[in-house]
Amino acid sequence: MTGTWVDEQDHARIIPRTEEKPMLSCVRTRSVPSFFAMFFVSFLVLFAVSLHASPASALTISLDPSGSIVAPSDSVFLDIVASGVEPDVLGDFDIDVSFDPLLLTLSSVSLSGALGDLSLVEALDFSLGEGPPGLLNLAVVSLLPDATLDTLQASSFVLATIELMVGAIAPGAETEVVLAVNAVGNGAGEPLPIGALGSATLTAVPEPGTLALIGTGLVVLAGRRARPTDRAAGTHTAG
Repeated sequence: MTGTWVDEQDHARIIPRTEEKPMLSCVRTRSVPSFFAMFFVSFLVLFAVSLHASPASALTISLDPSGSIVAPSDSVFLDIVASGVEPDVLGDFDIDVSFDPLLLTLSSVSLSGALGDLSLVEALDFSLGEGPPGLLNLAVVSLLPDATLDTLQASSFVLATIELMVGAIAPGAETEVVLAVNAVGNGAGEPLPIGALGSATLTAVPEPGTLALIGTGLVVLAGRRARPTDRAAGTHTAG
């Protein structure tokens, strides 16, 4: 009986110890994989968000047409065009247009409704107009929500149209109309990156003497091409 009681006591003392050790070991072994599992899941979530994130827009602002043949007293119409703003929208712009005031004169400016109707106060016109001769400032801020702006703005849309009067430009000479962006933003007013800026080159028609020389050259060239044909026809008839 005594030996059995001792065995039972020993067994009673051993069992709690053997039960505690697996519990401690389980807690320790499970905590490490749980940490790495949470880290792995967080990494997958961030990776998925980056895949579905909207790409940064690369806005291009250009002049259309980019090149024209002009003569003194001509009127030239140039559209200021925005493109590449998708998937975002254009909510505001502040643009300078510069040109040579000795050769070109600003006749008129017309703002489009791409940012909203100014007469309905859907947008505000902050343009400074023509300051120093040869420098035109155009600035508009839209008050419309992004969903409405998205319906007004296609993949390429006109911001404004300017009319320039050509002055005493020398025959064959060129002059440029250049754009400079002070600020452009989306519907929330956040800055948009500029991918490219365009310009327009106006080339004066050559002087009449140059045109006459070109015409004479074309006539001579046509005559030279016709001579071998005439000779070939005469030789065939004589045979």
